[in-house]
Amino acid sequence: MKQYRLALLTCLLCAALLLTGCNGTTDSPDFGTEAPTPSASPETPSEPTTPPTTEGNNTLDNGTQQEAELVTRKETYLPEAVAARLKTIFEGKQATFQETVATQPPYALVDVYGVSDGKLLSITLPVVKTGAMDAEGNFIFSLYVLGNSLTGMKTTPRRAYFIRINAEQYGLTENNSAVYKWIKVDLSQYNIVLTAEETLAMFSATDTIFPAYIGSDSSNTHAALNILKQNFPQATGYFNNAGKDTLKSSQSTLLYDFEFERTYTKAAYDAMLAEEAAYKEMVKALKTAYMGKTLSILGDSLSTYGGISNDTSINSTIGNNEVYFGNGNYNVYDHTYTWWGRLLSDTGMSLCVNNSWSGGRIYGTESRHNWADNMLSRADQLHRNVGTRVDPDVIIVAYGTNDVLNPTAVTFGDLYAILKQNNGKTDHEKIEAWLAQVVAQAEQTTTVTPGVTYTTVEQAYALSLKKIKETYPNAELFCATVVQGRLRDSANKTVTDQYDTCIRALAAYFGATVLEVNQVISADNCHGYNCDVDMLHWTSYGHSLVERRIVQTMYEKLKPSA
Repeated sequence: MKQYRLALLTCLLCAALLLTGCNGTTDSPDFGTEAPTPSASPETPSEPTTPPTTEGNNTLDNGTQQEAELVTRKETYLPEAVAARLKTIFEGKQATFQETVATQPPYALVDVYGVSDGKLLSITLPVVKTGAMDAEGNFIFSLYVLGNSLTGMKTTPRRAYFIRINAEQYGLTENNSAVYKWIKVDLSQYNIVLTAEETLAMFSATDTIFPAYIGSDSSNTHAALNILKQNFPQATGYFNNAGKDTLKSSQSTLLYDFEFERTYTKAAYDAMLAEEAAYKEMVKALKTAYMGKTLSILGDSLSTYGGISNDTSINSTIGNNEVYFGNGNYNVYDHTYTWWGRLLSDTGMSLCVNNSWSGGRIYGTESRHNWADNMLSRADQLHRNVGTRVDPDVIIVAYGTNDVLNPTAVTFGDLYAILKQNNGKTDHEKIEAWLAQVVAQAEQTTTVTPGVTYTTVEQAYALSLKKIKETYPNAELFCATVVQGRLRDSANKTVTDQYDTCIRALAAYFGATVLEVNQVISADNCHGYNCDVDMLHWTSYGHSLVERRIVQTMYEKLKPSA
Protein backbone atom coordinates (compact mmCIF):
# COMPACT_ATOMS: atom_id res chain seq x y z
CA MET A 1 0.00 0.00 0.00
CA LYS A 2 1.29 3.46 -0.85
CA GLN A 3 2.33 5.73 2.01
CA TYR A 4 -0.69 7.94 1.56
CA ARG A 5 -3.22 5.34 0.51
CA LEU A 6 -5.25 6.09 3.63
CA ALA A 7 -5.59 9.74 2.69
CA LEU A 8 -6.75 8.76 -0.78
CA LEU A 9 -9.29 6.30 0.55
CA THR A 10 -10.72 8.83 2.99
CA CYS A 11 -11.38 11.19 0.10
CA LEU A 12 -12.72 8.50 -2.21
CA LEU A 13 -16.12 8.29 -0.56
CA CYS A 14 -16.84 11.89 -1.44
CA ALA A 15 -15.63 11.24 -4.98
CA ALA A 16 -17.74 8.13 -5.43
CA LEU A 17 -20.97 9.47 -3.97
CA LEU A 18 -20.87 13.13 -4.88
CA LEU A 19 -18.54 13.08 -7.89
CA THR A 20 -16.32 15.20 -5.66
CA GLY A 21 -13.32 14.59 -3.47
CA CYS A 22 -9.61 15.02 -3.06
CA ASN A 23 -6.68 12.84 -3.99
CA GLY A 24 -4.09 11.73 -1.42
CA THR A 25 -0.66 11.27 -2.96
CA THR A 26 2.83 10.14 -2.25
CA ASP A 27 5.13 12.87 -0.96
CA SER A 28 8.16 12.55 -3.24
CA PRO A 29 11.31 14.69 -3.23
CA ASP A 30 11.32 17.91 -5.24
CA PHE A 31 12.55 17.81 -8.85
CA GLY A 32 16.16 18.95 -8.57
CA THR A 33 17.57 21.50 -6.17
CA GLU A 34 16.39 24.70 -7.84
CA ALA A 35 12.86 25.74 -8.68
CA PRO A 36 12.04 26.89 -12.21
CA THR A 37 11.66 30.62 -12.74
CA PRO A 38 8.00 31.61 -12.26
CA SER A 39 6.06 32.36 -15.42
CA ALA A 40 5.81 36.01 -16.34
CA SER A 41 2.28 35.61 -17.68
CA PRO A 42 -0.51 33.04 -17.58
CA GLU A 43 -0.14 32.36 -21.32
CA THR A 44 3.34 30.85 -20.93
CA PRO A 45 3.42 28.72 -17.80
CA SER A 46 6.16 26.17 -17.21
CA GLU A 47 4.93 22.63 -17.65
CA PRO A 48 5.38 19.81 -15.10
CA THR A 49 7.62 16.94 -16.10
CA THR A 50 4.99 14.21 -15.79
CA PRO A 51 1.27 14.01 -16.55
CA PRO A 52 -1.14 13.94 -13.60
CA THR A 53 -2.22 10.39 -12.82
CA THR A 54 -3.04 8.74 -9.53
CA GLU A 55 -1.31 5.48 -10.48
CA GLY A 56 1.14 4.58 -13.23
CA ASN A 57 0.14 2.39 -16.17
CA ASN A 58 -0.12 -1.33 -15.56
CA THR A 59 3.11 -3.21 -16.23
CA LEU A 60 3.61 -6.62 -17.80
CA ASP A 61 5.71 -9.29 -16.09
CA ASN A 62 8.56 -8.69 -18.57
CA GLY A 63 8.75 -5.03 -17.46
CA THR A 64 7.23 -3.50 -20.57
CA GLN A 65 4.24 -1.22 -20.22
CA GLN A 66 0.94 -2.27 -21.65
CA GLU A 67 -1.83 0.02 -22.75
CA ALA A 68 -3.98 0.80 -19.70
CA GLU A 69 -7.62 1.82 -19.77
CA LEU A 70 -7.89 5.26 -18.18
CA VAL A 71 -10.65 6.87 -16.16
CA THR A 72 -10.77 10.67 -16.37
CA ARG A 73 -12.93 12.43 -13.83
CA LYS A 74 -13.89 15.99 -13.01
CA GLU A 75 -13.62 16.43 -9.24
CA THR A 76 -14.09 19.31 -6.82
CA TYR A 77 -12.11 19.82 -3.65
CA LEU A 78 -15.09 20.54 -1.40
CA PRO A 79 -18.12 18.26 -1.54
CA GLU A 80 -20.96 20.02 -3.31
CA ALA A 81 -23.25 20.19 -0.27
CA VAL A 82 -20.49 21.65 1.90
CA ALA A 83 -19.58 24.32 -0.66
CA ALA A 84 -23.23 25.29 -1.07
CA ARG A 85 -23.74 25.69 2.66
CA LEU A 86 -20.54 27.70 3.12
CA LYS A 87 -21.58 29.96 0.25
CA THR A 88 -24.88 30.65 2.00
CA ILE A 89 -23.15 31.47 5.29
CA PHE A 90 -20.51 33.60 3.59
CA GLU A 91 -22.91 35.68 1.53
CA GLY A 92 -24.90 36.27 4.70
CA LYS A 93 -21.90 38.31 5.88
CA GLN A 94 -21.33 36.26 9.02
CA ALA A 95 -18.76 37.62 11.49
CA THR A 96 -17.00 34.28 11.07
CA PHE A 97 -15.10 35.46 8.00
CA GLN A 98 -12.02 37.63 7.89
CA GLU A 99 -10.17 39.34 5.07
CA THR A 100 -6.99 37.76 3.71
CA VAL A 101 -4.11 40.06 4.60
CA ALA A 102 -1.08 40.81 2.45
CA THR A 103 1.54 40.51 5.19
CA GLN A 104 2.52 36.84 4.91
CA PRO A 105 1.53 35.48 1.48
CA PRO A 106 1.42 33.16 -0.34
CA TYR A 107 -1.02 31.02 1.62
CA ALA A 108 -1.58 27.28 1.13
CA LEU A 109 -3.99 24.73 2.53
CA VAL A 110 -2.48 22.38 5.09
CA ASP A 111 -4.01 19.59 3.00
CA VAL A 112 -1.14 19.78 0.53
CA TYR A 113 -1.87 16.31 -0.84
CA GLY A 114 -5.52 17.06 -1.62
CA VAL A 115 -4.75 19.99 -3.91
CA SER A 116 -2.45 18.17 -6.30
CA ASP A 117 -2.26 15.65 -9.14
CA GLY A 118 -4.55 17.03 -11.83
CA LYS A 119 -5.35 19.80 -14.26
CA LEU A 120 -6.87 22.80 -12.48
CA LEU A 121 -10.11 23.82 -14.17
CA SER A 122 -11.42 26.47 -11.76
CA ILE A 123 -10.99 28.09 -8.38
CA THR A 124 -13.83 29.39 -6.23
CA LEU A 125 -13.02 32.51 -4.25
CA PRO A 126 -15.07 33.97 -1.38
CA VAL A 127 -14.36 37.63 -2.18
CA VAL A 128 -14.46 39.99 0.79
CA LYS A 129 -12.90 43.06 -0.81
CA THR A 130 -11.52 44.38 -4.09
CA GLY A 131 -8.73 46.83 -4.84
CA ALA A 132 -8.03 48.81 -8.00
CA MET A 133 -8.76 47.43 -11.48
CA ASP A 134 -6.14 47.48 -14.19
CA ALA A 135 -6.63 49.37 -17.47
CA GLU A 136 -8.58 46.46 -18.96
CA GLY A 137 -11.04 46.26 -16.08
CA ASN A 138 -9.44 43.22 -14.44
CA PHE A 139 -8.56 42.35 -10.88
CA ILE A 140 -5.50 40.15 -10.30
CA PHE A 141 -5.27 37.03 -8.16
CA SER A 142 -2.01 35.01 -7.95
CA LEU A 143 -1.53 31.25 -7.90
CA TYR A 144 1.77 29.48 -7.24
CA VAL A 145 2.84 25.87 -7.77
CA LEU A 146 5.04 24.40 -5.04
CA GLY A 147 6.44 21.00 -4.17
CA ASN A 148 4.14 19.47 -1.57
CA SER A 149 6.90 17.94 0.56
CA LEU A 150 7.91 20.02 3.58
CA THR A 151 11.09 21.02 1.73
CA GLY A 152 9.04 21.93 -1.32
CA MET A 153 6.73 24.09 0.78
CA LYS A 154 9.75 26.13 1.84
CA THR A 155 11.29 26.41 -1.63
CA THR A 156 10.77 29.10 -4.25
CA PRO A 157 7.60 28.41 -6.26
CA ARG A 158 8.13 26.40 -9.41
CA ARG A 159 5.56 28.32 -11.42
CA ALA A 160 3.39 31.40 -10.94
CA TYR A 161 0.09 32.34 -12.60
CA PHE A 162 -1.48 35.78 -12.39
CA ILE A 163 -5.18 35.26 -12.86
CA ARG A 164 -7.15 38.08 -14.46
CA ILE A 165 -10.66 38.36 -13.01
CA ASN A 166 -12.79 40.65 -15.14
CA ALA A 167 -14.93 43.01 -13.06
CA GLU A 168 -17.86 43.03 -15.48
CA GLN A 169 -17.86 39.27 -16.04
CA TYR A 170 -17.97 38.48 -12.32
CA GLY A 171 -20.15 41.40 -11.22
CA LEU A 172 -17.46 43.11 -9.15
CA THR A 173 -16.70 46.78 -8.61
CA GLU A 174 -13.47 48.62 -7.83
CA ASN A 175 -12.37 49.34 -4.26
CA ASN A 176 -15.41 47.66 -2.76
CA SER A 177 -14.76 47.00 0.95
CA ALA A 178 -17.77 44.74 1.61
CA VAL A 179 -18.25 42.38 -1.32
CA TYR A 180 -19.05 39.02 0.30
CA LYS A 181 -19.49 37.31 -3.03
CA TRP A 182 -18.72 33.67 -3.84
CA ILE A 183 -17.28 33.54 -7.38
CA LYS A 184 -16.10 30.62 -9.48
CA VAL A 185 -13.22 31.63 -11.79
CA ASP A 186 -12.59 29.65 -14.97
CA LEU A 187 -8.89 28.69 -15.26
CA SER A 188 -9.00 26.52 -18.38
CA GLN A 189 -7.01 29.05 -20.47
CA TYR A 190 -4.04 28.94 -18.04
CA ASN A 191 -3.26 25.22 -18.44
CA ILE A 192 -2.32 24.74 -14.78
CA VAL A 193 -1.27 21.11 -14.40
CA LEU A 194 -0.05 19.69 -11.10
CA THR A 195 1.83 16.45 -10.58
CA ALA A 196 1.33 14.24 -7.52
CA GLU A 197 4.36 15.99 -5.99
CA GLU A 198 2.96 19.51 -6.41
CA THR A 199 0.39 21.67 -4.66
CA LEU A 200 -0.98 25.21 -4.84
CA ALA A 201 -0.39 28.39 -2.88
CA MET A 202 -2.54 31.46 -3.29
CA PHE A 203 -2.44 35.25 -3.01
CA SER A 204 0.24 37.91 -3.38
CA ALA A 205 0.84 41.25 -1.68
CA THR A 206 0.09 42.95 -5.00
CA ASP A 207 -3.22 41.17 -5.64
CA THR A 208 -6.39 43.20 -6.00
CA ILE A 209 -8.84 40.46 -5.01
CA PHE A 210 -9.02 39.78 -1.27
CA PRO A 211 -10.63 36.43 -0.35
CA ALA A 212 -11.91 35.35 3.06
CA TYR A 213 -10.63 32.92 5.63
CA ILE A 214 -12.19 31.53 8.80
CA GLY A 215 -10.42 32.77 11.91
CA SER A 216 -9.70 30.60 14.94
CA ASP A 217 -10.08 33.15 17.69
CA SER A 218 -13.76 33.20 18.58
CA SER A 219 -16.85 31.04 18.92
CA ASN A 220 -18.18 32.64 15.71
CA THR A 221 -15.99 30.17 13.84
CA HIS A 222 -17.95 27.18 15.02
CA ALA A 223 -20.89 27.25 12.61
CA ALA A 224 -18.76 27.20 9.47
CA LEU A 225 -16.00 24.98 10.86
CA ASN A 226 -18.55 22.48 12.08
CA ILE A 227 -19.80 22.07 8.52
CA LEU A 228 -16.25 21.44 7.32
CA LYS A 229 -15.21 19.07 10.08
CA GLN A 230 -18.33 16.98 9.93
CA ASN A 231 -18.22 16.58 6.17
CA PHE A 232 -14.72 17.36 4.95
CA PRO A 233 -12.08 17.57 7.71
CA GLN A 234 -9.24 18.02 5.18
CA ALA A 235 -10.13 21.69 4.70
CA THR A 236 -8.83 23.02 8.01
CA GLY A 237 -5.67 24.99 8.70
CA TYR A 238 -3.29 26.74 6.31
CA PHE A 239 0.32 27.78 5.85
CA ASN A 240 1.63 31.34 5.80
CA ASN A 241 4.72 32.25 3.77
CA ALA A 242 4.44 29.25 1.46
CA GLY A 243 7.48 28.94 -0.77
CA LYS A 244 9.68 30.61 1.84
CA ASP A 245 11.96 29.27 4.53
CA THR A 246 9.81 31.12 7.09
CA LEU A 247 6.83 28.83 6.38
CA LYS A 248 4.55 28.48 9.38
CA SER A 249 1.13 27.02 10.03
CA SER A 250 -2.08 28.68 11.16
CA GLN A 251 -5.14 27.19 12.83
CA SER A 252 -7.35 29.40 10.68
CA THR A 253 -9.01 27.94 7.59
CA LEU A 254 -8.93 28.98 3.95
CA LEU A 255 -12.20 28.74 2.06
CA TYR A 256 -11.07 28.14 -1.50
CA ASP A 257 -12.69 25.45 -3.60
CA PHE A 258 -11.07 23.89 -6.67
CA GLU A 259 -12.19 21.90 -9.67
CA PHE A 260 -9.75 19.38 -11.15
CA GLU A 261 -9.59 17.00 -14.05
CA ARG A 262 -7.86 13.86 -12.83
CA THR A 263 -6.87 10.67 -14.58
CA TYR A 264 -6.69 7.18 -13.07
CA THR A 265 -5.94 3.82 -14.56
CA LYS A 266 -9.11 1.75 -14.59
CA ALA A 267 -7.43 -0.98 -12.55
CA ALA A 268 -6.24 1.46 -9.90
CA TYR A 269 -9.61 3.19 -9.74
CA ASP A 270 -11.47 -0.10 -9.35
CA ALA A 271 -8.99 -1.19 -6.68
CA MET A 272 -9.63 2.00 -4.71
CA LEU A 273 -13.37 1.45 -4.85
CA ALA A 274 -12.89 -2.13 -3.71
CA GLU A 275 -10.61 -1.05 -0.89
CA GLU A 276 -13.11 1.51 0.35
CA ALA A 277 -15.83 -1.13 0.31
CA ALA A 278 -13.51 -3.45 2.25
CA TYR A 279 -12.93 -0.75 4.85
CA LYS A 280 -16.68 -0.40 5.39
CA GLU A 281 -16.82 -4.14 5.96
CA MET A 282 -14.03 -3.80 8.56
CA VAL A 283 -16.04 -1.19 10.46
CA LYS A 284 -19.13 -3.39 10.28
CA ALA A 285 -17.21 -6.40 11.64
CA LEU A 286 -15.68 -4.37 14.48
CA LYS A 287 -19.04 -2.97 15.48
CA THR A 288 -20.36 -6.54 15.74
CA ALA A 289 -17.40 -7.59 17.89
CA TYR A 290 -16.99 -4.50 20.09
CA MET A 291 -20.48 -3.03 20.49
CA GLY A 292 -21.13 -2.31 24.16
CA LYS A 293 -17.52 -2.73 25.29
CA THR A 294 -15.61 -0.01 27.14
CA LEU A 295 -12.43 1.76 25.98
CA SER A 296 -9.79 3.44 28.14
CA ILE A 297 -6.84 5.50 26.91
CA LEU A 298 -3.48 6.27 28.49
CA GLY A 299 -1.89 8.96 26.37
CA ASP A 300 -0.44 12.42 25.86
CA SER A 301 -1.78 15.62 24.26
CA LEU A 302 -2.86 13.89 21.04
CA SER A 303 -5.44 11.94 23.04
CA THR A 304 -6.66 14.74 25.32
CA TYR A 305 -9.89 16.65 25.26
CA GLY A 306 -10.92 19.27 27.82
CA GLY A 307 -13.69 18.17 30.14
CA ILE A 308 -13.10 14.50 29.28
CA SER A 309 -9.46 13.58 29.88
CA ASN A 310 -9.65 15.57 33.15
CA ASP A 311 -13.19 14.59 34.17
CA THR A 312 -13.24 13.72 37.88
CA SER A 313 -16.85 12.53 37.67
CA ILE A 314 -15.58 9.30 36.12
CA ASN A 315 -12.15 9.00 37.74
CA SER A 316 -11.23 11.08 40.78
CA THR A 317 -7.48 11.07 40.04
CA ILE A 318 -7.43 12.80 36.65
CA GLY A 319 -8.61 16.31 37.54
CA ASN A 320 -5.15 17.85 37.22
CA ASN A 321 -4.46 16.32 33.81
CA GLU A 322 -3.44 19.04 31.36
CA VAL A 323 -5.20 19.17 27.99
CA TYR A 324 -4.45 20.37 24.47
CA PHE A 325 -7.54 19.74 22.36
CA GLY A 326 -10.70 21.40 23.54
CA ASN A 327 -8.67 24.13 25.19
CA GLY A 328 -9.13 26.99 22.73
CA ASN A 329 -7.95 24.84 19.80
CA TYR A 330 -10.57 25.15 17.08
CA ASN A 331 -9.15 22.67 14.62
CA VAL A 332 -10.52 19.83 16.73
CA TYR A 333 -13.05 21.61 18.90
CA ASP A 334 -15.39 18.63 19.41
CA HIS A 335 -14.18 15.34 20.88
CA THR A 336 -16.06 13.35 18.24
CA TYR A 337 -13.42 14.49 15.71
CA THR A 338 -10.51 13.00 17.69
CA TRP A 339 -9.11 9.60 16.75
CA TRP A 340 -10.68 8.00 19.81
CA GLY A 341 -14.01 9.78 19.37
CA ARG A 342 -14.20 8.40 15.84
CA LEU A 343 -13.17 4.95 17.08
CA LEU A 344 -15.96 4.93 19.65
CA SER A 345 -18.45 5.80 16.92
CA ASP A 346 -17.16 3.22 14.45
CA THR A 347 -16.93 0.33 16.92
CA GLY A 348 -19.92 1.01 19.17
CA MET A 349 -17.70 1.10 22.26
CA SER A 350 -18.27 3.58 25.08
CA LEU A 351 -15.56 5.57 26.83
CA CYS A 352 -14.48 4.21 30.18
CA VAL A 353 -11.64 6.59 31.17
CA ASN A 354 -9.41 8.81 29.04
CA ASN A 355 -6.40 9.33 31.31
CA SER A 356 -4.35 11.46 28.90
CA TRP A 357 -2.07 14.32 29.86
CA SER A 358 -0.81 17.02 27.50
CA GLY A 359 2.98 17.03 27.66
CA GLY A 360 2.93 13.79 29.63
CA ARG A 361 5.97 11.54 29.40
CA ILE A 362 6.66 7.89 29.98
CA TYR A 363 9.38 8.92 32.42
CA GLY A 364 7.55 11.94 33.82
CA THR A 365 8.31 15.61 34.29
CA GLU A 366 9.47 17.03 37.62
CA SER A 367 7.71 20.35 37.01
CA ARG A 368 4.38 18.65 36.27
CA HIS A 369 2.78 18.36 39.71
CA ASN A 370 5.74 16.50 41.22
CA TRP A 371 6.10 13.96 38.42
CA ALA A 372 2.37 13.12 38.43
CA ASP A 373 2.29 12.99 34.64
CA ASN A 374 4.51 9.89 34.51
CA MET A 375 2.99 6.84 32.86
CA LEU A 376 3.48 4.37 35.71
CA SER A 377 1.63 6.48 38.31
CA ARG A 378 -1.46 6.51 36.10
CA ALA A 379 -1.36 3.00 34.62
CA ASP A 380 -3.80 1.66 37.23
CA GLN A 381 -6.24 4.57 36.88
CA LEU A 382 -7.99 3.48 33.71
CA HIS A 383 -11.25 2.44 35.37
CA ARG A 384 -14.26 4.40 36.57
CA ASN A 385 -13.81 4.80 40.32
CA VAL A 386 -16.72 7.13 41.06
CA GLY A 387 -19.79 5.15 42.06
CA THR A 388 -19.81 1.59 40.76
CA ARG A 389 -16.40 0.55 39.48
CA VAL A 390 -16.24 -0.05 35.72
CA ASP A 391 -13.13 -1.64 34.22
CA PRO A 392 -12.13 -1.21 30.58
CA ASP A 393 -12.53 -3.99 28.05
CA VAL A 394 -10.03 -2.37 25.69
CA ILE A 395 -7.01 -0.20 26.56
CA ILE A 396 -4.95 1.87 24.12
CA VAL A 397 -1.56 3.20 25.24
CA ALA A 398 -0.24 6.09 23.13
CA TYR A 399 2.87 7.47 24.80
CA GLY A 400 6.48 8.45 24.10
CA THR A 401 6.44 11.51 21.85
CA ASN A 402 7.29 13.98 24.62
CA ASP A 403 10.11 11.77 25.89
CA VAL A 404 11.65 11.73 22.41
CA LEU A 405 11.18 15.48 22.05
CA ASN A 406 13.01 16.12 25.33
CA PRO A 407 15.95 13.68 25.28
CA THR A 408 17.96 15.58 27.91
CA ALA A 409 15.15 15.17 30.47
CA VAL A 410 15.09 11.36 30.40
CA THR A 411 17.56 8.50 30.29
CA PHE A 412 17.30 5.91 27.56
CA GLY A 413 18.73 2.67 28.91
CA ASP A 414 20.09 -0.61 27.61
CA LEU A 415 17.01 -2.51 26.39
CA TYR A 416 17.48 -1.54 22.75
CA ALA A 417 21.07 -2.80 22.79
CA ILE A 418 19.98 -6.01 24.51
CA LEU A 419 17.29 -6.63 21.89
CA LYS A 420 19.86 -6.13 19.13
CA GLN A 421 22.27 -8.69 20.60
CA ASN A 422 22.74 -11.77 18.43
CA ASN A 423 23.09 -14.31 21.22
CA GLY A 424 20.61 -16.97 20.14
CA LYS A 425 17.91 -15.81 22.57
CA THR A 426 14.45 -14.66 21.57
CA ASP A 427 13.20 -11.17 22.36
CA HIS A 428 10.88 -12.74 24.94
CA GLU A 429 13.81 -14.40 26.71
CA LYS A 430 15.89 -11.21 26.59
CA ILE A 431 13.07 -9.12 28.05
CA GLU A 432 12.29 -11.72 30.72
CA ALA A 433 15.84 -11.58 32.08
CA TRP A 434 16.03 -7.80 31.80
CA LEU A 435 12.61 -7.27 33.38
CA ALA A 436 13.40 -9.40 36.41
CA GLN A 437 16.08 -6.89 37.43
CA VAL A 438 13.79 -3.93 36.69
CA VAL A 439 10.99 -5.37 38.85
CA ALA A 440 13.38 -6.15 41.67
CA GLN A 441 14.53 -2.54 41.64
CA ALA A 442 10.95 -1.20 41.55
CA GLU A 443 9.86 -3.37 44.47
CA GLN A 444 12.33 -1.57 46.71
CA THR A 445 10.04 1.51 46.65
CA THR A 446 6.52 1.85 48.01
CA THR A 447 5.51 4.80 45.81
CA VAL A 448 6.34 5.61 42.22
CA THR A 449 9.44 7.80 42.25
CA PRO A 450 11.07 8.55 38.89
CA GLY A 451 14.81 8.02 39.16
CA VAL A 452 14.33 5.49 41.98
CA THR A 453 11.47 3.16 41.07
CA TYR A 454 12.89 3.19 37.58
CA THR A 455 15.92 4.93 36.11
CA THR A 456 15.30 4.70 32.35
CA VAL A 457 12.37 5.34 30.05
CA GLU A 458 12.14 1.71 28.87
CA GLN A 459 11.94 0.56 32.48
CA ALA A 460 9.06 2.97 33.08
CA TYR A 461 7.23 1.71 29.98
CA ALA A 462 7.72 -1.95 30.91
CA LEU A 463 6.56 -1.44 34.50
CA SER A 464 3.53 0.48 33.22
CA LEU A 465 2.47 -2.37 30.94
CA LYS A 466 3.03 -4.82 33.79
CA LYS A 467 0.77 -2.76 36.06
CA ILE A 468 -1.91 -2.48 33.37
CA LYS A 469 -1.94 -6.26 32.87
CA GLU A 470 -2.09 -6.89 36.63
CA THR A 471 -4.84 -4.31 37.23
CA TYR A 472 -6.93 -5.15 34.17
CA PRO A 473 -6.09 -8.77 33.34
CA ASN A 474 -9.09 -9.23 31.04
CA ALA A 475 -8.57 -6.08 28.98
CA GLU A 476 -7.44 -6.21 25.35
CA LEU A 477 -4.29 -4.08 25.15
CA PHE A 478 -2.95 -2.00 22.22
CA CYS A 479 0.29 0.03 22.20
CA ALA A 480 0.96 2.80 19.66
CA THR A 481 4.35 3.60 18.19
CA VAL A 482 5.78 7.07 18.80
CA VAL A 483 4.15 9.91 16.88
CA GLN A 484 6.89 11.75 15.01
CA GLY A 485 5.53 15.17 14.12
CA ARG A 486 8.41 17.62 14.01
CA LEU A 487 11.00 14.90 14.63
CA ARG A 488 12.66 15.21 11.28
CA ASP A 489 16.41 15.38 11.93
CA SER A 490 18.49 12.22 11.77
CA ALA A 491 19.36 12.18 15.48
CA ASN A 492 15.72 12.28 16.57
CA LYS A 493 14.76 9.72 13.94
CA THR A 494 17.36 7.33 15.34
CA VAL A 495 16.01 7.81 18.86
CA THR A 496 12.43 7.33 17.64
CA ASP A 497 13.41 4.06 15.98
CA GLN A 498 14.97 2.91 19.27
CA TYR A 499 11.80 3.76 21.18
CA ASP A 500 9.62 1.96 18.64
CA THR A 501 11.81 -1.15 18.72
CA CYS A 502 11.43 -1.32 22.49
CA ILE A 503 7.69 -0.58 22.37
CA ARG A 504 7.10 -3.34 19.82
CA ALA A 505 9.12 -5.87 21.81
CA LEU A 506 7.52 -4.97 25.15
CA ALA A 507 4.05 -5.00 23.61
CA ALA A 508 4.68 -8.52 22.28
CA TYR A 509 5.99 -9.66 25.67
CA PHE A 510 2.87 -8.45 27.47
CA GLY A 511 0.48 -9.75 24.80
CA ALA A 512 -0.43 -6.35 23.37
CA THR A 513 -1.06 -5.45 19.73
CA VAL A 514 1.04 -2.70 18.16
CA LEU A 515 -0.63 0.25 16.42
CA GLU A 516 1.82 1.53 13.78
CA VAL A 517 0.51 5.10 13.73
CA ASN A 518 3.82 6.49 12.48
CA GLN A 519 3.24 4.67 9.20
CA VAL A 520 0.29 6.99 8.66
CA ILE A 521 1.63 10.34 9.86
CA SER A 522 5.41 10.51 9.83
CA ALA A 523 8.14 13.12 10.01
CA ASP A 524 8.02 13.32 6.21
CA ASN A 525 4.31 14.01 5.77
CA CYS A 526 3.22 15.46 9.11
CA HIS A 527 2.91 19.01 7.73
CA GLY A 528 -0.09 17.90 5.68
CA TYR A 529 -2.08 16.68 8.68
CA ASN A 530 -1.11 18.95 11.57
CA CYS A 531 -2.41 22.21 12.93
CA ASP A 532 0.39 23.89 14.91
CA VAL A 533 3.76 25.50 14.36
CA ASP A 534 5.59 22.43 15.67
CA MET A 535 3.61 20.30 13.18
CA LEU A 536 2.92 17.84 15.97
CA HIS A 537 -0.79 18.00 16.84
CA TRP A 538 -3.21 16.58 14.30
CA THR A 539 -6.02 18.32 12.50
CA SER A 540 -9.40 16.60 12.34
CA TYR A 541 -8.18 14.99 9.13
CA GLY A 542 -5.02 13.71 10.80
CA HIS A 543 -7.12 12.19 13.57
CA SER A 544 -9.34 10.50 10.97
CA LEU A 545 -6.36 8.90 9.21
CA VAL A 546 -4.93 7.59 12.47
CA GLU A 547 -8.30 6.12 13.40
CA ARG A 548 -8.47 4.31 10.07
CA ARG A 549 -5.13 2.63 10.79
CA ILE A 550 -6.37 1.59 14.24
CA VAL A 551 -9.54 0.16 12.70
CA GLN A 552 -7.47 -1.83 10.19
CA THR A 553 -5.17 -3.16 12.93
CA MET A 554 -8.07 -4.17 15.16
CA TYR A 555 -9.72 -5.91 12.22
CA GLU A 556 -6.53 -7.81 11.34
CA LYS A 557 -6.37 -9.01 14.95
CA LEU A 558 -10.03 -9.97 14.86
CA LYS A 559 -9.88 -11.93 11.59
CA PRO A 560 -8.43 -15.25 12.88
CA SER A 561 -11.33 -15.63 15.30
CA ALA A 562 -13.94 -14.39 12.82
